[in-house]
Amino acid sequence: MIGSVLIGLLNPLLAMACATLFAVLWRVWWRQRYVIELSLAFVAYAAAFSLQNFPLLGDPANGLLANAILTGFFFLLAHAILTRVGRPAPFVHLTGIAIIGYAALLWFMFVDRDLTGRIIVVNFMYGAMVFAVARALTRLRNGKPADRVLAAILLVCGCYVGIRTLGMLWVDGHIVTLAQYASSLTKLVLDFSSALVALTVALTLVSGIVADIIDDLREAARTDPLSGLLNRRGFDEKLGVVLKRRETLGTPLALVVCDLDHFKSINDRFGHACGDKVIAAFGKVLKEATPNGIAARLGGEEFAAVLAEANLQGANLFAQFIRT
Repeated sequence: MIGSVLIGLLNPLLAMACATLFAVLWRVWWRQRYVIELSLAFVAYAAAFSLQNFPLLGDPANGLLANAILTGFFFLLAHAILTRVGRPAPFVHLTGIAIIGYAALLWFMFVDRDLTGRIIVVNFMYGAMVFAVARALTRLRNGKPADRVLAAILLVCGCYVGIRTLGMLWVDGHIVTLAQYASSLTKLVLDFSSALVALTVALTLVSGIVADIIDDLREAARTDPLSGLLNRRGFDEKLGVVLKRRETLGTPLALVVCDLDHFKSINDRFGHACGDKVIAAFGKVLKEATPNGIAARLGGEEFAAVLAEANLQGANLFAQFIRT
């Protein structure tokens, strides 16, 4: 009895630990809403498995509610994963899979009452949802290593869900009652493997989020917050890379250094808030004028731009354009 309770608590407790971890990461990186979506998704996962293992309602109402919450988990998870990489979630595909899956589930609940059929339908429905998310991730052209690892994990999990379900049912045979299912090897394997899959996906996402936070901090250290351009440190780093490339390819390179005339008088007359707006406005102009170059604020009202493959005449035209 105690053993079955502990096994029943495995997925909910593990999911709540993951939800707490994502909530902590969101407190660190609160601008990224997808992180709190991941936390909510794992709360839904914990609730769904809690209902499955400790029913509050009779069958089939409890099963429908648990699966509805678990479906919500997959929708939230898909949205969060693909928001992180700047892609739309495949809600059309997920909805289509859910409609087909629930139609079959209702059939085995109310028409051809078959618990084994319900188990197969539910697992294949969620496996198809995992495939849909993995397919969207594999279409990324410039994905990060964590994205490629996550896509591979999801593809493997999608295949495993089907193989696992059919294999365990082949061992246990036809399952007729919920009591038989609760004590079956199928239920035991499903619980443990689900926990392992959820933990693997969560840890992969955590590693990706941590890598994103580190990249964000590095970018912030190289960026001037007022103008949105590179700061002196970022400019020196980028300039070093460009100079090495120039030595290798032998292409021309131009450096334009400029400042804002009478900027001190603007601050003195209209206040520093107005001066900050001037810096931000000029930074936007300079950034838009150098889509393939480097633009930086060196300090105060001093700015610089590096123009790749530009000669002296091109640099002069650029300077006149910025001036006007």
